[in-house]
Amino acid sequence: MELMISWLRGEGTPRPEFAERFMTTLHLLYMNRSDGGTGKRSGRDAGGAALSLRAIAGEPVPPIASQTPGAGRQEAGRGAETGSAVEDGTLPLAETGERDSLEVAFAVRDIHERVREGLDRPGPTTMSLIQAVLYMAYGMCLNDRKERIITECPQMWRYGPVFARVYTKMPECPDAYPGAEGKLRREDPRLHAVLEKAVRCCIDLGMGRVAGLLTGGGSPWRRCLERSPGRWGTVMDDTLIADWFSRHPFLAGG
Repeated sequence: MELMISWLRGEGTPRPEFAERFMTTLHLLYMNRSDGGTGKRSGRDAGGAALSLRAIAGEPVPPIASQTPGAGRQEAGRGAETGSAVEDGTLPLAETGERDSLEVAFAVRDIHERVREGLDRPGPTTMSLIQAVLYMAYGMCLNDRKERIITECPQMWRYGPVFARVYTKMPECPDAYPGAEGKLRREDPRLHAVLEKAVRCCIDLGMGRVAGLLTGGGSPWRRCLERSPGRWGTVMDDTLIADWFSRHPFLAGG
């Protein structure tokens, strides 16, 4: 955290690696604290999403309770009791897929590391790549299987679609799901194949082009932004996502 503050003050500190993630999440925290996630300025301090700045800054954080499969579904159940989405973006259980979003995210990490090594294409497995692959697989399965694949829906964040729970929790529990890829391959080989297709697409096209496609004109993210300008954290429309992926066969399995 001290490095970030020093860099922001212009004290000659090199730009921290986590600077972009820090600023994006700080903005979302501000939006949530000032309007409660409604997009309407109330002039009072409203409760916001529990996003961890300490984790973004790379500082030690206490263990989290939701490190085991099913945690996202428990949170979804709490959302069902209130009749609205819970703070981290999950929806009532009846409206979601059965797979925990964190577990699938760790499978994406494992798949990317394996594919990258096999292609001799060095490069880190970034959160941006994990988010893009999850979103692409989410859209492919909405179009092809007519179902959600995980216990979380994508939100409109400043730089693209984001699964907020994955974004905030994954850095806090880097070893929570050992062997995630093997488990997913055994239990749901179709989803595993979709994720690997998305990973290879990101490697082949490059993350710059993928990000441009997923946020360009006519994309679900762009249309959500046009409908709700500046309301970062808005849950994106599944109907728009499925339709968009149906018209992009190189992403949707065609």
